[in-house]
Amino acid sequence: VNSSPVQCEFDVVIVDEASQGSEAEIFVPLSLCRRGGVMVLSGDPNQLGPITRSPLHRICSTEGLLSLQERLLRLPIYSMQKLSKPGDLQSAPLVFFLYKNYRSHKDILHVPSNMFYDGLLEECGDPTLLNVMKGWEMLPCSTNKNNNTSKSTHFPLLFIGVNGRHEHERESPSYYNKDEIVEVVRVCRSLIASNKV
Repeated sequence: VNSSPVQCEFDVVIVDEASQGSEAEIFVPLSLCRRGGVMVLSGDPNQLGPITRSPLHRICSTEGLLSLQERLLRLPIYSMQKLSKPGDLQSAPLVFFLYKNYRSHKDILHVPSNMFYDGLLEECGDPTLLNVMKGWEMLPCSTNKNNNTSKSTHFPLLFIGVNGRHEHERESPSYYNKDEIVEVVRVCRSLIASNKV
């Protein structure tokens, strides 16, 4: 085994989902960037952060486990910048905010947009695709009363609580839950049987 350090350098190093890695994990690819090269940390510190099973991070850090990206964003050079939308180019923005969402229905997008992004997220997906499930009978129904008319609409999100037990086979480390399996089959059958989807 060759124990010499890697003799490889890159002009540009891009780390995707950088907010999910610990600082040590992110330094590994960044160490491959040549002096004067470009480093890009892509990710969202408002989403899933770094995870570790080691109790040492509690001893070593008063802030808990932060990603390198989150720690950098707390520095004055980054925190002084307002989030820049692509196209709103200031002189040389260091932080870009991708505000257009093509995957979520506006009713689902509303909560994270207001909780984490100052209401800036925009629904930009194809309405035909985003509303394809709105007629499904299993979705919760709400009634909107406007101009003395009542209109029922289905909310595009369904939570199903299952009280089951996690089990695993002797030879496998993977867990399964029989009650969850039964519920998934029930939901799939409802989707297949529905003429409104």
